[in-house]
Amino acid sequence: MNWNRYYKIALINVFLIPLLSVITLGTLGYLFAGQAGLKNGVAWGLILGLVSVPFSTLVLRKNKYWAQFFGKIGNWYGDEESDGEDKP
Repeated sequence: MNWNRYYKIALINVFLIPLLSVITLGTLGYLFAGQAGLKNGVAWGLILGLVSVPFSTLVLRKNKYWAQFFGKIGNWYGDEESDGEDKP
C-alpha cells in the first residue's frame, strides 16, 4: 500500500467534503432565505461535512485493504489456473 498516496487522498477528502457541503448548503440557504439562510446553510454544511469526514476516510481505508486482499486472491487463482490444476 502506498501510504503517501493514501494520506494525500485522505487529506483531500478531509478538506474537500466539508468545503463542498458548505458551498452547496450555503448557496441553497441563500437562494431560499437570503442572508439568514446563508448563515444557517453554512453552519449545517460545516456540521454535516465534519460528521461525514470520518466515514469517508473509513470507506477509503477499507477500500484500499479489500482491493489489495482481492488482488492477492486473483493472483493466486491465476497462478493456480495456469498450472492446469483444478481448484478446490
